[in-house]
Amino acid sequence: MSAPGKAQWARWLTGKGPGALSVVQLGGPKVWEAIRQAFQSSKQSRLPELPSAGSAWLGSFPDAKQCGDQVLLLWRGDSKKGFAEIQSHHGILADQALAQRLASMGIEVTNLFEDQDSGHFADASTLFEREKLRALAMCPNHTWLNRILTWADRDWPRAVEKLFHWINNGNWTQARDLVQSALLLEPWSTRMVKPFEVLISGPPNAGKSSLLNRLVGYDRAIVSTIPGTTRDLVSGQIALKGWLVNLTDSAGVRETDDPIESQGIERVKGQMLRADAVIWVTDPLSDQPSPSDWGNRIEIANKIEVANKVDLRESFVQFETNPLSISAKTGQGVDQLLQAMSTRLGLPDFPLNLPIPFTIPLSGCLQALLDLIQKEKDKRALEQLCQLGVPLSSKEF
Repeated sequence: MSAPGKAQWARWLTGKGPGALSVVQLGGPKVWEAIRQAFQSSKQSRLPELPSAGSAWLGSFPDAKQCGDQVLLLWRGDSKKGFAEIQSHHGILADQALAQRLASMGIEVTNLFEDQDSGHFADASTLFEREKLRALAMCPNHTWLNRILTWADRDWPRAVEKLFHWINNGNWTQARDLVQSALLLEPWSTRMVKPFEVLISGPPNAGKSSLLNRLVGYDRAIVSTIPGTTRDLVSGQIALKGWLVNLTDSAGVRETDDPIESQGIERVKGQMLRADAVIWVTDPLSDQPSPSDWGNRIEIANKIEVANKVDLRESFVQFETNPLSISAKTGQGVDQLLQAMSTRLGLPDFPLNLPIPFTIPLSGCLQALLDLIQKEKDKRALEQLCQLGVPLSSKEF
């Protein structure tokens, strides 16, 4: 990518999608001096006169009112010829405020996605480059940003290199097997914008809200000893083996005459049908119904049974499988629960080291390439491969 013409420049590497992360690249001979004047470190310390490669700081640009609490400032490359990078997750208004602040610092702001609305990406020369940029604009968090960058900058170039040599040398079986393996992973690519849904359910006062808070790492749900405190669905997201999982705390399941609580329980029933997995939480020493005892109203599929509050019972027998013994309060057994969730959801481990088609057009391009490989059309297959990248070792291309 070529830099803008002005001495100091900034460009957004992520676009106007619903992604939670914005990445801004800044360069120019005096850009570090401009950043030093405007950036305020969270430790209230001045930035060094010369940055070193890989350095990172948390802080803010105080005059950018909509910039949120903090941004992450990084320096890439050596101190004199490198460039800065700002990562933020505060939304479009924050991006606009940051752009105005950078402009006030004498930095020329450009946007790689200026003509995104018309469907054109001026700096993208291949289908793969265009889809990479679109995917980066849709990344919901740091986990997916790193995953897309790994696929795009490591796994895909390696695969293209192999495919080029195999097709060129007539190794059709190896080429076919690689492309077929990649296409088998296509359903996983949709999980970038569609997380797995896991419902936390069970009787009242079993510790469901406490478990949600433990899993997401902060107080997302209200916790109380009063049964029926949670009456609506409360959600929070985690990344499990790199995959997004939406955890939903729900109203306690019981017979009740309270119309509001009854409505919440009915919503739980619908959520159970839609969930990819259900964590059924109980307090083993309480008189609480099991899923099958709950009026036989609904059959819970893909269930993980959990016996909570193990920290309160010294003589309680520890279960390792069914139900899992945990303490939402202390975290005991939570690692085993996460492993059980991963197994139940069928999550593959990262890294996969395969060129996952992370957008629909990439899947179509790979399928077209597979058709040509199966027909052993070497010239046309190589032409199709060009849409996925050019091997660095190939002078012919």
